[in-house]
Amino acid sequence: MLTFSPLVPLLLGVFFSILIVRDSIIRKKFLKKRIIFSFIFIFITALLSVFRDNILSVDSLVNIYNYTNLILTIFIAVMFLFNGLSNIVNNELNDSILQTFGNNMYYLYLDKKNNILAISNELKEALNIDKEVNNFNEILDNYITIKNINDKASSNQEFIYYLNYKETEPRTADFKIQYYLNDGKLREVNLVEQLLFSKDKYVGRIFLGQNKTIIENVDTNNDKLLNERLKYLLNPPIWGLILINLENNRIYVNDYLVDKLGLKSNDFAYSDYVKLIDKDDYNAYKDNLERVKDDNYEFIYRISNGYKMIYVKESGNIIYDGTKKIELIANVVINETRNFMTTDTILDKLAEENEMIVKINDLANHNENYELVYFRMTNIPSINDQYKRQIGTLVMEEYVKTFTKVFADNIYRISGLDFVMLITDIRKMELFKKTILNGKIFNPNLNYGAINCKLEVNMGISFSNDAIRPNDVYLNSKKALEIAITRNIPYLFYKDINR
Repeated sequence: MLTFSPLVPLLLGVFFSILIVRDSIIRKKFLKKRIIFSFIFIFITALLSVFRDNILSVDSLVNIYNYTNLILTIFIAVMFLFNGLSNIVNNELNDSILQTFGNNMYYLYLDKKNNILAISNELKEALNIDKEVNNFNEILDNYITIKNINDKASSNQEFIYYLNYKETEPRTADFKIQYYLNDGKLREVNLVEQLLFSKDKYVGRIFLGQNKTIIENVDTNNDKLLNERLKYLLNPPIWGLILINLENNRIYVNDYLVDKLGLKSNDFAYSDYVKLIDKDDYNAYKDNLERVKDDNYEFIYRISNGYKMIYVKESGNIIYDGTKKIELIANVVINETRNFMTTDTILDKLAEENEMIVKINDLANHNENYELVYFRMTNIPSINDQYKRQIGTLVMEEYVKTFTKVFADNIYRISGLDFVMLITDIRKMELFKKTILNGKIFNPNLNYGAINCKLEVNMGISFSNDAIRPNDVYLNSKKALEIAITRNIPYLFYKDINR
């Protein structure tokens, strides 16, 4: 008995898959369903070819096998015909649309994915497009920066959002765009937008206009006026302002920030500014900036002002070239809020709680042991009342100086009367232990001319091995201090709280 060869539908399936891939390339659209179907068809016919002899060895399967191959052949032939007619319809639609445009027309034909199905040479010239472009996003990224759409302020990002909006019904509307080319000149094009639907489904849009609607805007600011405006913008009387060029790695800061951050100049490499920012904060800053989808951003981070880390709040606008972020212009507020009064002494230069937490985390990350001493100058308010604030300030300053010189790696001011001392040197830990056992450290007598002051100090002490998390070590010392005050004792180790 004659058998119908499975090679016929198999070869037709291979040719059909090649045709679909070619159509995907030509139409700049991945024909997902057709490609999946063609690969499944090839897989089935290949199996029939491989197991041909096994199937034909069973007499009852011979007719089924022949009919199956015949049906597959007819089916793939019908698919060839369907695909061919579909391409003809689409090509005729595109050709009939484009043939209605004269040579002097500006037109742009986009599909629903913003792929460019057709663009006139005249519009290419108006947009200064000098090479083949496949998607409208490429034009926004590389050639134009949109200023206004229909006399309303807009941007490339907003235009992309507009194009990606899910359309539900056909419409025709005037469409006027003002845009900048790379030469910096402002241009305007007046078009008509037509949304295209097929069987109630959105399939694309056409922008159409004539070349006489393309105009150049000559209303440009002269250099003198521009410089005056920049001078005003970059030197506000109170707050800091920065301009960051992400492409050229440059930053401009006004005099306020130069003074507050201890910078050497107004204009320098952005990478040098980054070095001043806390590393973890900068990584978070970068991630935050990458996630921003609109023009505005805001972030708080720590930065060195030359002798300690301070917090700044950066609120700004992003300037795009197409969809690429190229520049930031931001207002910077330095957080100088302190929960205690300034004294114009070394007390003002002490780092604060946030910096202390960063430090102990760093010590923990490097597996370094440390002793944390939380101390409070308890009777400073009464000294201030009796001898005036200047004496109270001198007392605190002298006590901190002594601790810094003898014991501490760092001293941090937590509040007006509260301080934290860190000790990492084991020899200084031993010396500190002997000193507190002596007791004089808690009630020192300090003389200022005829004035004799007796300072009262309470301490809570914890070690890095008292807790797993560094922040808990800090809280342990604070808890030990409060209990020491409650028990009316000068100091208390956290490990001795329950004794």
